[in-house]
Amino acid sequence: MSVFFFFINHLHLKKIQNKTYVFCMIRKKWYPFTKEEGIRQYIIFFLKKVKKYRSSNILVEVPFQINQLNKRLDILVLLKKKPYILIECKAPNILLTQKTFDQISRYNKKIMAPYLMVSNGIKISFSKQTNIIKSSHF
Repeated sequence: MSVFFFFINHLHLKKIQNKTYVFCMIRKKWYPFTKEEGIRQYIIFFLKKVKKYRSSNILVEVPFQINQLNKRLDILVLLKKKPYILIECKAPNILLTQKTFDQISRYNKKIMAPYLMVSNGIKISFSKQTNIIKSSHF
């Protein structure tokens, strides 16, 4: 099944003044339909409908800081209220390169999720983190 077929048949889309919007079932709002937002909604649909994660366990576009820089996580899946899968979404025309993997690795140094996923809707990379070091305060 192509990503385009999926968009047409499974996402809630609407047009307002020649601009297309997609409904996010997690944030309960309409967002401009960009290529990256389409992939984000594609993954959210998969997490909810196929993997059966609850909406309350899926966080979308979560703001956080790295070295005093404001960033946003695309998707964070929680398990028992702790980070479980950190997901980075790219538009289909963006290649998944080392730069993409470096980005999610930097983010995960703060988030500490045991699983990482990167997708542009065409390719998906999923990995288990084996070198997570939990910090302690003495």
